Amino acid sequence: MSALRVMWTLALPFVIQYCLAKQRVAPLVPFLLVGAALSLLMLKSRPAQTELQRVVSGFGPMLAASMGLGVLFVLCGLYFRDNADFALVLPALNNVAFLLVFAGSLVVRRPLVERFARLFHADLTAEEVVYCYKVTWLWVLFFLINITVILLLAEFGPLSWWTIYTGVLGYLVAGAVGLGEYVVRKYRFGRFTDRFHDRLLQRWLRAGSKS
Repeated sequence: MSALRVMWTLALPFVIQYCLAKQRVAPLVPFLLVGAALSLLMLKSRPAQTELQRVVSGFGPMLAASMGLGVLFVLCGLYFRDNADFALVLPALNNVAFLLVFAGSLVVRRPLVERFARLFHADLTAEEVVYCYKVTWLWVLFFLINITVILLLAEFGPLSWWTIYTGVLGYLVAGAVGLGEYVVRKYRFGRFTDRFHDRLLQRWLRAGSKS
């Protein structure tokens, strides 16, 4: 079910662009209802069996709430103003869900990045715990910036720019931030696993330090 939710999220910007560019609002409503149904079904899925699943499950309620709010927001726009442009805020609402999960973890429990880190290394040092706290704040800042960019493009930018950013570029930026942080963390603390990518990165970092 989560895979279907991911596929739906990836398709969302392109469906919105098609409907707005062609001025065909009708296909947008059932597509949004499918997204809301997928979010609700995720909440009713079987209980998490592993620690990783338990950590990730924290995103479910926020994503479901953001999608429900988004569908309501768009339907109100269609009904009261006959305007589907409200759909442009949907990717921003998804980012709000992630923002709340990361920011909330800083207040009510261990920072989310620390929880992920402890899945692989339970014996984190005090320095590593502080680092995880800072990286969680980094992701909070990223989502704040991402939300701002999406809303600015929705209000002032061409529809094509909005689609490129929300459908492609935003994910590439998030991937670059995650990859960059991963390399910095491995370089700084030297916590490598037996996974292929970790062994490859370890060799690369050692070669770089010798040159």
